[in-house]
Amino acid sequence: MVMGYFDDSGMMNQTLICMAGYLADDQNWTAMTNDWNVLLGKYGIPFLHLTDFLAAQGIYSELGWKKDEPRIREALDLFIFAIRKHTIAGVGVTLDANAYRSITKGVRKKEKPQVFCFERILWQVTKRLDMWKWSEPVCLIFDDSRDYAMQCYSNMWEIRTRHPELRKRIAGIAFGNDEYFAPLQAADLLSYATALQHRYGNGIWSEGSLFRNLLLDENPAYGKIYDGEHWDKESLDGQKARIIEVGNRQDIPISGRKRTPRG
Repeated sequence: MVMGYFDDSGMMNQTLICMAGYLADDQNWTAMTNDWNVLLGKYGIPFLHLTDFLAAQGIYSELGWKKDEPRIREALDLFIFAIRKHTIAGVGVTLDANAYRSITKGVRKKEKPQVFCFERILWQVTKRLDMWKWSEPVCLIFDDSRDYAMQCYSNMWEIRTRHPELRKRIAGIAFGNDEYFAPLQAADLLSYATALQHRYGNGIWSEGSLFRNLLLDENPAYGKIYDGEHWDKESLDGQKARIIEVGNRQDIPISGRKRTPRG
């Protein structure tokens, strides 16, 4: 079975939200996790949280490293190599949260920006599976977040109501603690880099960039497939009517899944 692991970058500059991750089959995820755990043991760390690792702060201060020193880059390159070696494709969605809130201001059911990204991830995954002519369902695991996890799970029922074709494509969704799931730690790297791309431009993938090897290679044949969407103000305005229509549907209660009366 193909499984996808996804993480969100949270707010960046209080406006940009990114959710991204990787697809791979069970065998590849097992192999990646084994390589990942070897690297964690090599550096004596329990897990990889990118923000703190790059800053050499938190639990990583015990390594005695300083921010921006070469050893951080060298270690990160090894973790990225494990990702490149074992994953099949990357998927990501970025969203201008302020623009999204503006166009949904008057709708009946206001979904959090993270939930919008969640639905777009579902569509990107199914689109990729269609391109592969993959007929088996996929299981998706997201980083557990108190801000949106329960709402995403609840909205899964609504999404299936709006789009019955997804019922046969998504075997299930789950939420996990990234401290215990190496694939979620890998997704954190791609989410962080993708958010930086839309903040600073495509220089994030340029030669010499810290994150270039997540997707690119000197030989283009070894580049990583990446399906991405960026929902800026212009893109949202172009889909404003559809987004408002979905938010104002009367057959789905504001509290979540429509319940079938008993009796």
